[in-house]
Amino acid sequence: SYSTIIVGSSFNLTTDVATKADVSLYLNNETITSAGSSIVNNLGNLTIYSGENGKIKETSGSYAPLYVYRNTVIESGTIEATSGVAIEMYYNTANLVINNGKIDAGSYGVRMNNGGVVVLNDGEINATGKGIAAFEDAVVEVNGGKITAGGIGITGNGTEENAGPIFNIDGG
Repeated sequence: SYSTIIVGSSFNLTTDVATKADVSLYLNNETITSAGSSIVNNLGNLTIYSGENGKIKETSGSYAPLYVYRNTVIESGTIEATSGVAIEMYYNTANLVINNGKIDAGSYGVRMNNGGVVVLNDGEINATGKGIAAFEDAVVEVNGGKITAGGIGITGNGTEENAGPIFNIDGG
């Protein structure tokens, strides 16, 4: 069963927030802002409902506003990194589904470290560097939505052992 967190007003975060349980996060068009800490360090299953104007924002460029270790679904709102990576993914247990909403990044939109899966069904990824960087045995599926990047839209590399990432693009 999921726990529910409802944000009643915008606020500045001064320390990391780590979820170790299954959580539904409702931002209700409010903004969580951080300068130097992770907004959501996801160790459980997480679903984000932000509303049209809701936002998770990191302003220092030091940390990503969202770290993904397990299943994460973005239903609406914006994940923003003013000068850094917007979403960092770790391990092959990391799964990110973007059904709607926007990712704005000062460098990488999504950086997949050590595998995992990204599915873009709708919404958009805007990055001044790379839209999605997939490493090791990562899988990227684009079924819709839009990726705009100042550098490369989708890129990846891997090792001889795993033959690198897999890209499936069908729409978008």
